[in-house]
Amino acid sequence: MLTLRCSITDREGYQCKHYDNPLRPSDIYGELGKVLWFSFSGEYKAPRRYTFIAPCGIGTKLNNLLMNPAKLKLELIANWEKHCRAEITSTQEILLEGRFLTYVNAFDFTIFKGKQPLALIDEHKASPYHLSRFGGGFPARPAASCPPTAIQAHETNYARQLYLAYEDHLKKPVASSADLGKPALREHFSRQREAFYQAEALRVFVRDKVEPGTFERLQDEIFAGVIDTHDDDYDDGYRRVVAVTKAAQDMAITANPIAPIAQTQDRRGICHQLANDEKLKWTK
Repeated sequence: MLTLRCSITDREGYQCKHYDNPLRPSDIYGELGKVLWFSFSGEYKAPRRYTFIAPCGIGTKLNNLLMNPAKLKLELIANWEKHCRAEITSTQEILLEGRFLTYVNAFDFTIFKGKQPLALIDEHKASPYHLSRFGGGFPARPAASCPPTAIQAHETNYARQLYLAYEDHLKKPVASSADLGKPALREHFSRQREAFYQAEALRVFVRDKVEPGTFERLQDEIFAGVIDTHDDDYDDGYRRVVAVTKAAQDMAITANPIAPIAQTQDRRGICHQLANDEKLKWTK
């Protein structure tokens, strides 16, 4: 028997039994007895829920008992001498009598549950640790929303940096996309915003599907991969933007679990997320 978790603070316990067969009532009577005795003795508070798990699942007879707490109590009492009296502690035999028997009769046996392996796996799929441990890939990714016409508060920094890069290229002030003049630059600016929103959508999409910090590690990898390109000399800031975003696009990233679904626009957009955080700057 291996205890996966038995937390006194949250008062939820899990017991994982390693048997070659589905769990039977006789496999858990001793564990029930321990919960009853040690909570009665004041060693810890009775858990709010106590769940049994096994690789081969919960057998039919035990499953039926766990769904009928009153009968489970009667069966435990009937089997106390055989399975519990001498099994709870090595220092003494625990007799089911007196105040302890009263405690057992009043105990809430609805806390004892069983969980089948497939149900446990389905629950774990919703965990941000599932993909890194078991693989299986991400679900289908929804399309990112189009950027709104007006620059939003959360994109002010990278947009300002792009305006400065265009100023450096055009040798004139640029306060908005209307000042860009050339259709090619206006289209470039539009693509950068689309890439930023794509990367933001990726951040949100993976947030509950991977371990905390995974997306940030992808950002760090891209930063490490483009920083030398970023630090090269360029005729102007616009040329630096073009070079750096292309370097991000061409990078080989294999270690990060998000990498397989990070599209070209995501990688370019991450550059602008880094610029938004002032880790990359297009003009000197």
